[in-house]
Amino acid sequence: MAHVPAQERRKQFVEAASRVISEKGVSGATTRAIAQEAGAALASLHYVFNSKEDLLVELVRWAADFNQNVIAETPLPAGSGVATAARTILLMWRSVERPLVFSQFDILLWSMRTELTKNESVLLYERMVEQFGNLLEHAATPKERKSLDFKRLAVRLIVICDGVQFGTLCAGPDYISDAEVVDMFDSVIKTAVKT
Repeated sequence: MAHVPAQERRKQFVEAASRVISEKGVSGATTRAIAQEAGAALASLHYVFNSKEDLLVELVRWAADFNQNVIAETPLPAGSGVATAARTILLMWRSVERPLVFSQFDILLWSMRTELTKNESVLLYERMVEQFGNLLEHAATPKERKSLDFKRLAVRLIVICDGVQFGTLCAGPDYISDAEVVDMFDSVIKTAVKT
């Protein structure tokens, strides 16, 4: 068996943990199941992570980085308008694979109940608000830059994204159409005027 550097092995275990959690939940994600999913020996998992909790903490951080990367890769031309930006973000967010969304919700819930990581979810949402707000402001027209509160708009966009993702997980992809999601956010834009 070829040697895999510890940093690469850590990444493999984190990604494997995400897949296992999407199927079995955090409680069903044993170190044995995660090692098997990664195609590695259980001893190598315990070599790169001191415990299952250490691996899960790393997974929480990996989820935050994943979200940040998805947001950063969203193509939004400057001045294209907030409505166009919101549509792009909503549709991109909707396209994230179901197992990944499932594991992210599960790991965030675990994180909020765990002393070591309970602040990670708060930090994740603060980062997302900042990133979404920056994207929306970047795409805003000059008139929108003067009149819109981008932080409030970002929070509302995240709430819609989370609600749509959770509803789709529970009820399937036909739970709400893309057009309905976009219409919902178009009405939200009208209420995000600076005070």
